[in-house]
Amino acid sequence: MASVAPAPVARSAPVADNPPRIVLHNIPWELYERLRAERSNWGIRMAYDRGKLELMSPSQRHEEIGSRFGLLLMSLADALDFKCKPLAHTTWTRPGLEKGKEADACFYLANYERVRGKTIDLDVDPPPDLAVEVEISRSAINSLNIYAAIGVPEIWRFDGSTFHIHSRRADGGYEEVERSPALPFVRPEEIVRWLIDGEALDDDVEWMRRVREWARAELAPRLNRA
Repeated sequence: MASVAPAPVARSAPVADNPPRIVLHNIPWELYERLRAERSNWGIRMAYDRGKLELMSPSQRHEEIGSRFGLLLMSLADALDFKCKPLAHTTWTRPGLEKGKEADACFYLANYERVRGKTIDLDVDPPPDLAVEVEISRSAINSLNIYAAIGVPEIWRFDGSTFHIHSRRADGGYEEVERSPALPFVRPEEIVRWLIDGEALDDDVEWMRRVREWARAELAPRLNRA
């Protein structure tokens, strides 16, 4: 079957991007919960780890990249007929461990059926199978420590050009791996290529169409050979 690659598009240098971050110390868990529940704060991302609270107001580019991860996963799910439940930047907390965070994107894949139609409660339900961190500005809090406490099996980190995949070990920590355990049929360099092309094209409908065409031409045969 013929290969389908992204069509060439005119590229321009990315706009400088540094979403503002504020770090507060010695913040009680109860105050974090009140701040997170306040409607006027819903546009602010918060990461909390045992008294340290980071507040971040996402920039336009930050949000576009996070959204494009969701569009990419849903396009692949549509083209390859697998289940995917995107939950964007839902807040995940472990009160007993005093840790909480919103991902830039997160997904249920293998555990889709276990949470289908449910209001998810981490005391009884599994965490997302995959979480995404957009790191075009540096966080002062170690996100992997929070995700480890939440129990997320796989983390993708992307800074606008460099992409890393982290898989949760049996001891609860993470190790960097070369392929996604959740989506092993997709190569990391292909994810980066599509994200960069999506940003340059700046037409998500057309971009999703191209992603689906590529997935049917390139990825479906890989799945059939597996």
